[in-house]
Amino acid sequence: MPRRCSLGRSQLQFERIDSREEIAPGVTGITGESFFIASRVLDPRFMAAQLAQAPRGLVFFAPSRHELFIAPIRGAESVEPISNLARLAGRIDPASRPGSLSGSLYFTDGVQFQLISDAGESGDVAVIADGPFLDAISV
Repeated sequence: MPRRCSLGRSQLQFERIDSREEIAPGVTGITGESFFIASRVLDPRFMAAQLAQAPRGLVFFAPSRHELFIAPIRGAESVEPISNLARLAGRIDPASRPGSLSGSLYFTDGVQFQLISDAGESGDVAVIADGPFLDAISV
C-alpha cells in the first residue's frame, strides 16, 4: 500500500492548476477544474516549491477539491495573512462547493500537518496557536 500512495502522490504534479492569484495580502488562491487541486498539499514537489518561499511552513484551507488557499509563514508578520485566511474560511461554506472538503485551517512544515482552527457557533473560524504552528509564527 505505501508504494501505491507514493505513486499516487507523484502523479499529482501532472494535475493542471488553472489559476493562481493573490486574493488578499499574503494569501494565494489556487484553483482548477482538476478533482485533485486540494490534494496538491500531498505532492512533495509542490510542497517543496511552496516551502522554498516559506521555510517556516504554511497555513492552508481546502474548501473543495478544486480550491486551495495558502498563506506562507514568515514569522509574526504572517498573523495578518493567516487572519485573512480564517475570515475567508468563515465566509465559505464547504458544503456549498462541488467536491466539498473542509472548512478548517491546517499548518504544515512539509513533514507534519496540524489542525489549527475551530469554528464557533457563529461560523467564525478561530485560529489556535500552539505546538509546531506556534513555534513557526513566534520566530
